Amino acid sequence: MGQPPTVTVAVCTRNRPQLLRELVASLYASGGRSPSWVQTVVVDQSTNDASYEVLRNCPLWRDEGRLYIRMNAKGLSRARNEAVKSALGEVVVFVDDDVRVPPRFAEEIAAHFDAHPELAAMFAPVEVDLEVWQAHQDGTIPSFTPAQECVVDRPDPSAPTGIGANFAMRRSIAEAFPFDEFLGAGSTFHSWEEIDVTQRLSAAGHAYGVFLYPAVIHTGIRTGRNVRRWVAATECGRGAAVAKQARLGLRSYSDVWLRHPVRVLSRSLVNMAHTGRPRGLGRIAHYYGGALRSLRYAVDRERGTFSRRRRLGMPRPLRALRRER
Repeated sequence: MGQPPTVTVAVCTRNRPQLLRELVASLYASGGRSPSWVQTVVVDQSTNDASYEVLRNCPLWRDEGRLYIRMNAKGLSRARNEAVKSALGEVVVFVDDDVRVPPRFAEEIAAHFDAHPELAAMFAPVEVDLEVWQAHQDGTIPSFTPAQECVVDRPDPSAPTGIGANFAMRRSIAEAFPFDEFLGAGSTFHSWEEIDVTQRLSAAGHAYGVFLYPAVIHTGIRTGRNVRRWVAATECGRGAAVAKQARLGLRSYSDVWLRHPVRVLSRSLVNMAHTGRPRGLGRIAHYYGGALRSLRYAVDRERGTFSRRRRLGMPRPLRALRRER
């Protein structure tokens, strides 16, 4: 392998200082303190100084190549785009503030991009923290375990993708294909931002990869109502992204308009046969609800994102529903 590219590890956080403490400790232990080619950028959208105090007192922050950015605005995609603006690395690695990274984490990410010059982006595994899950077995921890490695070099709606807790892009690609600031936690549609940007760059002819390592450990447990909210947010974001892609003319991905609801319906019927309840059927309502809500917003065709420049009128079906209420 040749000289690995410079890596920027981007961490976006909001009001989770204890989880952030665990993450930066794992970054320090992974070897991030020694290579001069690793930069760490933390974008903090917290409403207090607790996260900053965690960083100020951790060993990682005493080394060079660390950057702290405070943002008053909310939104995960907005924070990630801000991290890209300040990144010095050829590769930007995005990790959530509720994960822990393994040894040689940045080095192994860099090795994938070095071995595959055609890669624009990549996903790697996100594993469940078993201790956290065993303490809340009624909860859910989002995870991603790829069946095999692959490089996707053409638009393919059925190709595997991962989750943004362990996602990397070449900086030049991240600048050309920014995260949609209407998608992602803390924004209008609370999910699907990493899938959306991957599908947009793939439709433009760029390749992305799915690899078996390095895996991060996810501690972000959802329990009770938070599970239902997470499912609803995921489907809402998916619907909004698919509707936007249809408006952009990305047929390779917008043609799945009906495929996903049909798959959800079939699973619900199986659940009904086994339990007497069509569990999961509400996903379809959230999916189409997100798609309809997205029609209120203009689309920036040059950037491939929803636009803040103007808002469209509420779709007629939604106006009628509001009048009835």
